[in-house]
Amino acid sequence: MERKARRKQAFTLIELLVVLSIIAILAVLLVPRLVNYSGQAREAAAIQNAQAVVTAAELYTMDSKNAGQGARSLTAADLQPYLKMPKGAEVTLDAVTVSPAGDVQGQVTTKNVTVNLADMEVAKAAH
Repeated sequence: MERKARRKQAFTLIELLVVLSIIAILAVLLVPRLVNYSGQAREAAAIQNAQAVVTAAELYTMDSKNAGQGARSLTAADLQPYLKMPKGAEVTLDAVTVSPAGDVQGQVTTKNVTVNLADMEVAKAAH
């Protein structure tokens, strides 16, 4: 009787293999989705930062005495007083220009995601 009681307490090898294969199948299905969600979050953060840069460029143009005198190239130092970025945001401005009509051109890069300022589209995502 004691042998049978001991056997019922342990899992068989087949039971363990079934559980491990179910866990492996779930991992194969869920990991790509989790990676995709983090990529979408990076793109959304980059687009928000790009919108903040466009707003800062528009505010700078409104405050500037040279508004309407031709295309103007802006630097990060020009826009710094107008930018309210979250802590830890690593934003790189690539040739931001404002046309006389107020159109903002250029690119903004945040965490390896580049956003085109003219159409707010993700230009490229380097992994």
